[in-house]
Amino acid sequence: MSTTPRISIVLLSSLFLFLAIGPLVHAPEGDETSPYMVVTTDKDAYYLGEPIVVNITLINPTADHYEYGFPSSCHYDISFYNLSDDLVYAPHWICAAILTSIHLDPHESYMIGQYVWNQTVRRYEKVEDRWVVFYDPAFSDGYRIVVELSGHDISDEEVIEIVGPPPPPPPPKKALRGEILAPAHIISGDTVAVVISVRDEYGDPVQGANVSVNPNLGKLTPASGLTDANGRFLASFEPPEVENNNSVAVFIMITDLSKEGHVTDYQSYAINWVYPAHTKVLSLSVLSFAGDVVREGDQTAFLIEVRDGSQSPVSDVTFNVSSDSEDLQLEISLMEEVGKYRLQIATPEVRDDTTFLVQIYASKSEYLGGFEAFEIVVLDVEEDETGVSELLLYTVGFSVAAFAGGILAGHLIATRKRKK
Repeated sequence: MSTTPRISIVLLSSLFLFLAIGPLVHAPEGDETSPYMVVTTDKDAYYLGEPIVVNITLINPTADHYEYGFPSSCHYDISFYNLSDDLVYAPHWICAAILTSIHLDPHESYMIGQYVWNQTVRRYEKVEDRWVVFYDPAFSDGYRIVVELSGHDISDEEVIEIVGPPPPPPPPKKALRGEILAPAHIISGDTVAVVISVRDEYGDPVQGANVSVNPNLGKLTPASGLTDANGRFLASFEPPEVENNNSVAVFIMITDLSKEGHVTDYQSYAINWVYPAHTKVLSLSVLSFAGDVVREGDQTAFLIEVRDGSQSPVSDVTFNVSSDSEDLQLEISLMEEVGKYRLQIATPEVRDDTTFLVQIYASKSEYLGGFEAFEIVVLDVEEDETGVSELLLYTVGFSVAAFAGGILAGHLIATRKRKK
């Protein structure tokens, strides 16, 4: 028994019609004495505008062979009626020039087509001396779908329900982006701070993100937890022991980064080098001159002290200062006292109170570079309810008072002249 239908294909005339030419399935048992058609849809109910998928299957329940020819090269007609039995859509052109014949073996079925309708109706309009087709939405509480085998007395129908407009789409998920902030050079025996910064695709901090971090060497405490209001997860790293003049590379990796309603965009890892205890290294300390909270558009300054492992001040240090935002203006200058430097920061205008991260890298020949990071908070300065600044009010008030005073003085002078 052949398991493949013998068909003649002439032309595919529409992207909406797909022929399922695959393994045949056995027809259901019944009392039918001749082939029949079954029309099914992928669902019983649809939303407005949702694509309706119609499957059309020809079944031969008999022990005989059947062959259907189509002189017009059309093998089925499909029509959509609303529940009032008004014809809504009849895309007869879809089935033109596709099959010239279909052969059915005994007790087998064959899916002769699949049609997808997006619940739109063609409308023709003349635009600049030419006809243009438009697709208007079709609105109904349901449809009756009728399919007929062209030129043969075989047909079937299916009724579906339209349940209303589609539900609103779910809110888009925000991205999670993790970054590890840790000293690039670590001395064996020291414990250093490691910061995992988590932000979304807009650069805003993400609170409550699950973070797990794992170094290939050494110990990180804690190894997992949640980010704080600034999108930070803080941990302490104890490096492995390093002896003689050897150095060891340590990989600190974010192994998990997740939060409900978010999707992980990318995670990061950091490569840190661990050196013996006798290695010369630069250590940084940062002190604020005016505090780490500043109004938008104002300036603030920080004192940077650079010392070596014996806490002696170090001069002739090269700095690389950066921020997580290009809006901060950073400038560093040398102070008179050895080992002390001044970092001047000019803040931008912000829409809300915003936290910025500043990172400082220090380097010098024969020393391992030093690293320090800190945060500043830039406050959004709100205007009064009228949207006019106090300075403008003072300026306008002073001008009005001066103008009124000038008028009064002129009146007094004129009055004295009349009296004379």
